[in-house]
Amino acid sequence: LSINFILTFVFYQFLIALPYLYLVLFASEQTPAFVELIAVSSVIVGFIITIVRLFFADQVNKILWNVYGNVYDGLLQFYPYVTLQNKVAEVTQVEKDMHVLDLGCGSGNQSMLLYENCHKITAVDNATSMLKQFKKKIKKNSIQNIDIHQSDSLEFMKNNQETFDRIVLVNVLYTVEKRKELIVELLRSLKPNGVLVITNSDTGGNNSLIQEHARERGYLSLLRPKLIAIFIIDSLISELAKTGHFSFVPEEQIKAEFEQQNATYSFVSRCYGDMNILFTVTKNNH
Repeated sequence: LSINFILTFVFYQFLIALPYLYLVLFASEQTPAFVELIAVSSVIVGFIITIVRLFFADQVNKILWNVYGNVYDGLLQFYPYVTLQNKVAEVTQVEKDMHVLDLGCGSGNQSMLLYENCHKITAVDNATSMLKQFKKKIKKNSIQNIDIHQSDSLEFMKNNQETFDRIVLVNVLYTVEKRKELIVELLRSLKPNGVLVITNSDTGGNNSLIQEHARERGYLSLLRPKLIAIFIIDSLISELAKTGHFSFVPEEQIKAEFEQQNATYSFVSRCYGDMNILFTVTKNNH
């Protein structure tokens, strides 16, 4: 909070507000009252968002994920999400003797698709509200072969001594600050013939998702309270990405980071409104 920073910040806010101030101060006779109200509101909201992004991004991030956990399963009524889950399950190709790691398992929807076809699932997530929903599903379905851990993804991988036949990450990489470290740990924990199955967003926003859903289910089916809440939170997550808390990096960069660790990257498809890359990774064992 140097003097230079404060002066730059004030000047930056002034430049943003200038067109709106012109409407209010110098063109008020020609400007309808509702336009003035929108102009003033835009300035105030923009200022608040900037303050939050600068000074409270970490706190907001935690709140977002806690709320997200309580509404997340609303996505089970959302066509792009259900399609994504099914594609991941298809690509994972689990077998009865396999041990699968679902890293960043959320409320457990991907694990629930996989557990019947494998020996054991280890599921990891750091969000209490997400895991609370997951545990309810396990109890309701009397599932025995899913082991849940509450932990940060990278911290779990660093402390983990087990190896896995499959490691699944659904929209996790873009949330990890130390992605390259996580990649090293993922490959270390993969069995020689094991496979990483990963989806990762390389862009934010909701428009393409909404359009994909509407083509299959219609726009009216979007008017569900949990879905609306999810769209709002996703928008805020996209906004936080600009602070560096989330990294929507290009596919080429992700591919290069895996190949630098002597691994083979295989593109499968784009999905989830074309916002996600679905790919697999195997270790080069020579």
